[in-house]
Amino acid sequence: MKKVMILCLSVILANACISQETEVDTQSTDKKWLHGFNFSINQSNLIYDFPVIPILANPEPELSNSLGFGLGVNTEYKATNHFSARVSAGLTFNGGHFTYTVVQNGEPAYERDQHFLPITLDGGIHGILTLKEEGISPYAVLGVTARIPINSSDDTTKIIAANGFVSADFGIGLHTPLTHFNIRPELRYSYALEGMYHVLIPEKTYMHQVSVIIGFNG
Repeated sequence: MKKVMILCLSVILANACISQETEVDTQSTDKKWLHGFNFSINQSNLIYDFPVIPILANPEPELSNSLGFGLGVNTEYKATNHFSARVSAGLTFNGGHFTYTVVQNGEPAYERDQHFLPITLDGGIHGILTLKEEGISPYAVLGVTARIPINSSDDTTKIIAANGFVSADFGIGLHTPLTHFNIRPELRYSYALEGMYHVLIPEKTYMHQVSVIIGFNG
């Protein structure tokens, strides 16, 4: 997954440099390479099969999925009037939590709340199929995103530090060209293809996610 992240960042930076040295038409619809940024609001959907663990008073811990957000940059190559390929990189702040009670000497001792993957470094590769050649047009997006956890604290009682994973992304959006740039609102569902592990969670935990993304490029 680190190789995927390096590839995404390299392509974005290389093409950003090329765009500064190459004279292009001011109309974004005539460009082959488009560069931009995006921000998103996401809703985590943690799925797990929690086993019975002797040190926990409640084998079924409370699970909460709250809102998060993300920031990123992207580069897109328009292969045809209807198809383009996009690479992206960014940070996502996730909102999933586990809450459970730890047992010591046979008695409930204390309650612990753990923030599951609070921050991830994401790198994605997606294909975009646009319905219309010009003007406002709906589009479909399909691809994969590699997500690498970044621990925001060394306190392991508050953060579940799990391994990274890859998700398959499916979405729809609306390409909206303006005079000097494009706006692309997008609704995306990310389905985790790999499970994650933690010392207290022997079974795999999958973090799916629904995101509303607002992108700008030109």
